[in-house]
Amino acid sequence: MSDASVGDARADHGQDNLYVCYTAQNYLKALYLAHQRFQRGERSKILALIPRGAEEPSFFATDAVHWAVIEHVPHDHHYVRILARDRAAPLRFARLLGRKARLKLQRWHSARPERERLLAEARRATRVFLFLERSYFSTFLLRHVRCELVEEGCSTYVPFRRAVPARWFAPSADAMQHPGEHRNVAQVWLRRPELASPRVLPKVRKLELDYSALPIATRATLRSMFPLEAPADSTRAAVIVSQAWCWSSIPAEHVLACYAEVVALLRRHGFTVWFKPHPAEDPSTYAPLGCRMLNRRIPLDVLELDGGGVSFACAFSMLASSLETAPHLAERVVTVFDARVPVERVEPDAFDRGAQDGIARLAALLIEWNPTTNGPRLALNAATNRDDA
Repeated sequence: MSDASVGDARADHGQDNLYVCYTAQNYLKALYLAHQRFQRGERSKILALIPRGAEEPSFFATDAVHWAVIEHVPHDHHYVRILARDRAAPLRFARLLGRKARLKLQRWHSARPERERLLAEARRATRVFLFLERSYFSTFLLRHVRCELVEEGCSTYVPFRRAVPARWFAPSADAMQHPGEHRNVAQVWLRRPELASPRVLPKVRKLELDYSALPIATRATLRSMFPLEAPADSTRAAVIVSQAWCWSSIPAEHVLACYAEVVALLRRHGFTVWFKPHPAEDPSTYAPLGCRMLNRRIPLDVLELDGGGVSFACAFSMLASSLETAPHLAERVVTVFDARVPVERVEPDAFDRGAQDGIARLAALLIEWNPTTNGPRLALNAATNRDDA
């Protein structure tokens, strides 16, 4: 098994590691990394601060997890920026403020127990690994403790100029915008270090995630915690992976029209079409497509635990970053925008042009259909097995 653990090459037996994560996808990554640490004789604790209502009942049925201590901290708090002078204001003064400021102040005071708990846990741990996201608690923890960042928000995928105030950085860092540049960050762990900001590169370390290399019993345990349905016949199945278009300026009808054209194209070639909404999206938005819906709250990464080859014959996604964590998801992949492009930066005109280009390339791919084989197959190009933009 490859050693994909986060940390130095030296085993430090008895070391305590704290993983703080905010989404199901990063919760799965934390379980994997904690298992790698366990094999090296280290102890780990995972704090899963998944927002209330976004968790599945099976996520925290953790009796079978022997390699880490897991605590679920459900919460209702999103990122809010409160000025120092406002933090000192008692909650009873909130009525004197505007509605938006009043709501922020209420969130600040109501989140005090979670803040205190986070700090207490972080100060007990030797090393803190933070899956940084656009979350109130992630920016709070980054500001107060020495930590190491893992994946989200640490590369050029998502600049954090809005989420991390400039005053948190060193005085000379007026142009800094990536969380990895914060003075409290010791190291940044990325699967694709080449996408990191040049200013972060001295801190960047290579992160390897290979779920298929886990022991069979461990994979079975994790699969039971993340029960994502998979097609019985991968050769006749295609999947469309959506993004959080609700965070962008793309009209919902444009997105639906694009996916409807993709679905029609795939069905004309005999595919059963599955659809994976982003966790932030409402699945009912895509009900008119008539696809088989995958659970939006369970990441596609869990299909890597099956270890039985690809789960779909073809996958379509507007953003390449949505498929990077599931390299064995499909035999062929068609994407439009590069992994460096966050969903918020896709403009309506670029979306429309990209959608037409992606659909044209998908159509060209399906023309390579070879019905003479035993079941539908795609004639693979020997030079590449991906069709990234």
